[in-house]
Amino acid sequence: MGIIGLLAALAVPVMTKAYGVAAETQCVSNIRSLGQAYAAYTVDAKRRFPAGVEDSARVDPVWYVNMAGDRGSNSDRRNIPAEQRALHHYLGGDVAVAVCPLDRSVVDYSTPTVADLWGTSYVMMNNQDDRLRDRVERNGIWSLEGFGLQDVTSPATKSVMTDFIQLRNLAAGEQNAWHGEEDGHLRSSMAFVDGHAEVLRLKEETANPRRQDRRSRGFIEGMAKADPYY
Repeated sequence: MGIIGLLAALAVPVMTKAYGVAAETQCVSNIRSLGQAYAAYTVDAKRRFPAGVEDSARVDPVWYVNMAGDRGSNSDRRNIPAEQRALHHYLGGDVAVAVCPLDRSVVDYSTPTVADLWGTSYVMMNNQDDRLRDRVERNGIWSLEGFGLQDVTSPATKSVMTDFIQLRNLAAGEQNAWHGEEDGHLRSSMAFVDGHAEVLRLKEETANPRRQDRRSRGFIEGMAKADPYY
């Protein structure tokens, strides 16, 4: 019995690690499918990347968190039904592909998962309401929003979609680290313009990563050219 107990104790961490690897593989597979659906969308849009515009009269089906998946529990008017989401048709109506198995919500959300709230664990890289006017999202500075395929000089390193945690940092808590951490930085799955997907270390960790104040578009574009994917 003692030997059996010892073997069981040794097996538990191995099985846990195996589950984590399988879940991460599924998460990457999901975001790859989303990235490929995104690419198909651009073909129908004359090779232009989507540009989400929100105003007081309507909510565009192209918004950073409502590209795919089912409607979540959030009462926000931008939390639209599945069939109205931009990539729904290109995914054959599959809403499960928009949920990462590693999604455990984020530190400042009380829901079990981000997908419970928004219907998806993944987000499109965009500027969210033209925030370059005075500040930009951490990943939004590399947005392809409104540009065309011909503008991409490095399709293998230009990200189009990523985990919701790209809006967070590790300093807030381990709950944000769906894919673990590397050298004190969050790791996140990303899909790229060329159609591949992988898990990479997020490069910037600051107390408030969501803002870079008073930067011109020229300054931001210069930063993007110096660092292709992020």
